[in-house]
Amino acid sequence: MVCIAIKEPDQLSVNIDPSLLQVIEESCHRFGESQDRVLEQMQLITAALQSSEIDKWLIPLGVGFVSAVAGAMAAYLFSRLQWRITQRQNALSAGATELLSLITQLEDLVVNFWLVDASSMAGPVLHGDQLKIKSLLMLTIRYSRGLKSVKMTESHKASADRLAVLVSDIYDLATGDDFESPHRKASNPTAVKLATQCAEARSSVHKLLHF
Repeated sequence: MVCIAIKEPDQLSVNIDPSLLQVIEESCHRFGESQDRVLEQMQLITAALQSSEIDKWLIPLGVGFVSAVAGAMAAYLFSRLQWRITQRQNALSAGATELLSLITQLEDLVVNFWLVDASSMAGPVLHGDQLKIKSLLMLTIRYSRGLKSVKMTESHKASADRLAVLVSDIYDLATGDDFESPHRKASNPTAVKLATQCAEARSSVHKLLHF
């Protein structure tokens, strides 16, 4: 606070109007009070700026918000990944299950077909079996190729590739030679080889069903 010393009238070397002295004293007093208020406000502002009270709730709030967002994102990504893995497994399982059924039906039909002469079979039965074999072979090829479009592990991919080769070999062997000839002779070696290849194909399918 700034103080201004005011001399009494009798101490001045000149005559000053008492009313003027009163005005001067009041002005000095008001100036001192204003200065005190300014200093007090400055001290409050400084104390507020230096205070860590804001940090005490802002920083934990910020950390909590970021943690919540990160946790939510991690949960979403995990759920999304889990959903994709489940969808992939379901697609692979459905295709492999259907293939297993097709190969089993094909094996029973094609092995018996090559164990007997065509002449020993009635015409309608012979042609019916030929059509069934071709139909099963085409479906087996389609499903085995369809599996390759499903994303899978390296071990599953190797099984799918091996299965595709086996299905192609089964097709060539089953429909080869005089398959559609009415004079076709039974071929035990062909029947045995077909049974072996079908068994190996089923084994490859079973590997696809294990995740």
